[in-house]
Amino acid sequence: QCYWATRTNWTNLRLLQRTLIKEEPDAVHVIFDGSSIPIFAWACAHMRIPIVGIMHTDTSVIMEKNGVGLAGKITIMGQKLEAAAIDSVATRSRSFGKRMVEMHSWKCDHIIKPHVKTEIFYPREAPELRKKFMFNDDVNDPNKILLVYAGRLDLDKRVDELVKIVKRCDGVYLAIVGGGMMSSELAKLHGAKNRIYCKPGFVSQEDLANMYAAADLHISASQMETLGNTVLESLACGTPVITPKAQGFVDSIEHGVNGLMWRINDLDDAVNMVKKLRDEPELRKTL
Repeated sequence: QCYWATRTNWTNLRLLQRTLIKEEPDAVHVIFDGSSIPIFAWACAHMRIPIVGIMHTDTSVIMEKNGVGLAGKITIMGQKLEAAAIDSVATRSRSFGKRMVEMHSWKCDHIIKPHVKTEIFYPREAPELRKKFMFNDDVNDPNKILLVYAGRLDLDKRVDELVKIVKRCDGVYLAIVGGGMMSSELAKLHGAKNRIYCKPGFVSQEDLANMYAAADLHISASQMETLGNTVLESLACGTPVITPKAQGFVDSIEHGVNGLMWRINDLDDAVNMVKKLRDEPELRKTL
């Protein structure tokens, strides 16, 4: 059903009740979408079935970054009412849960620990893909490195910051993997001259694992991750990471051990760290 059409109606409520009676679930998981939680909360309470919601994103921050801050505040108020209507709220990282409590007095009862499919994401070699991403340049030069970004290509992911970093670091190449609102804009940068490989689109998990393996480092400039699944995937492939010292990332990156973290909103610090990684092959090997 389309998201713009309300789900809170008697037809859906009766359908839900019949389904719950038939399936007899031990618990129900809902998303905070504003329209379906009322009927789930009512039906589950009526049948004494516990209901849990997962909080993935600080909606107010996304809306504020897109110039609709008031809408974000209203949304958070609505989500807090939804949280009060269900039994339990969970999220994916302690840092995100702490932020939501501090910023919005949010209810957060559980941290659901993530996992990575290690039968897909594991260390391997991908020399041909590395050559492709580096436009057949001297890929064996120890002072030329390949960074990979994997994820949504939207404003809140700050991929434009990664482009600025690469422009200031000679010998550094960036492969951009994913799709989103900035796809066409970033695709225009594709080419050896910019040292950016970007052909937006969907890739399978197997292909993504090879992309991590081809790179020296996985990089992200996002500052509002709930956790950052791509970091876990990259580390599972044996590829260290470099990110801002931001929520989500701080739960899985240990600075100087499996990656480096630059100061938030300090592009110079990020550039210096990338140059350090470029110039110190032994540091990359240690990470």
